[in-house]
Amino acid sequence: MQHALAYAAAAVTFLVADLTWLGVIARDHYRREMAHLIAPEFQMAPALAFYVMYVGGIVYFAVHPALRSGQWTDAIVPGLLLGLV
Repeated sequence: MQHALAYAAAAVTFLVADLTWLGVIARDHYRREMAHLIAPEFQMAPALAFYVMYVGGIVYFAVHPALRSGQWTDAIVPGLLLGLV
């Protein structure tokens, strides 16, 4: 149950951050600089697959070690490395 709550919290947090980044901050930059790479229409299946896998990675590599040890600091290095990848 604890991991399901962690997954849900990570998914909501990541979705809000990503929507803020893609919809507000970087929207014009991406359209201007990478228009040739952007699909003409939004593709739900690849986006959903990415979010499910990436949030799973966040929980597995960063949240789970912190839950296991009880120390949130145990999530820092694995979380940073996952973000770097």
